[in-house]
Amino acid sequence: MTRILSDSQLTPEEEYEYLVDSGKLPETDIMLPTGYLSVTQIGTFTKCPKQYEFRYVKGIISPPQARMAEGTAVHKALEAGHRERMVSGTTAPLSVLLDAHNDAWKNQKERIEVWDEESPENLILKRARVFMEQYHKYFLPHIDPIGVEKRFWALVGDNIPVLGYIDLIAVDSNPRLRHGDEPEQEVVDYKVVAKTISKGEIDGNLQLTMYSHATSIPRVRFDMFVKTKAPAVKSLGSIRTSQDWKWAQRVFSDIGRAISTGVFPPTLPTEWACSKKWCGYWDLCRGGM
Repeated sequence: MTRILSDSQLTPEEEYEYLVDSGKLPETDIMLPTGYLSVTQIGTFTKCPKQYEFRYVKGIISPPQARMAEGTAVHKALEAGHRERMVSGTTAPLSVLLDAHNDAWKNQKERIEVWDEESPENLILKRARVFMEQYHKYFLPHIDPIGVEKRFWALVGDNIPVLGYIDLIAVDSNPRLRHGDEPEQEVVDYKVVAKTISKGEIDGNLQLTMYSHATSIPRVRFDMFVKTKAPAVKSLGSIRTSQDWKWAQRVFSDIGRAISTGVFPPTLPTEWACSKKWCGYWDLCRGGM
């Protein structure tokens, strides 16, 4: 089974072309806009096929939103902390995380076109500090990073390449988070969310299943940065089996074939994603009717 973990500085398109040309990835016969699928593409298609068409077929980029910038800045801060620990073997000072967050936020802020009235900039920065303080105290000292922001390629179905990015691969020795008696390797994904993700959602999450398959690590986890009135960092894990992978492979393969047909119906108007607040393509879709 083809699995490739990469630290390449090439763009995904450049690396995909290189991997195909070098014979490390087969060229799929399925007609896909980019030649491959990604975990992000799968999430977009399952949320709304019409949104997928706007983004990946027509190449229309939705207006950058504040909540996306907030998530990116948190990711950059955590990446800085984990890279420091991976290089030095010591826990980075809190200032490393805060400085990385501030730099990332300044960079992202310039691109924001859509602000959420419920989350003005001062609130975003205030809860970011709470997130970093909690993570630095309760999580970072116990994590032994193995890989940070790792790109991967895997195959599903009839040689359909899938691209993904893993936030963290680590040995977690924190007894509060441990599944068994001894520390084990885990694949971790960060989520900046409005409410805590349930155990059922984590157990069935296709993104985590693909990450588990790509690394051959059965233990997966979401570290959640919950944007409640009292911001909190929470962690919840799950275990993936070969049966989970077989199911995910079927879903990814079926979605790849559905995309290749060129038919992209909109999601139901009663779905949460079909709203002006949550869809950057609302004006092009429902708003333009």
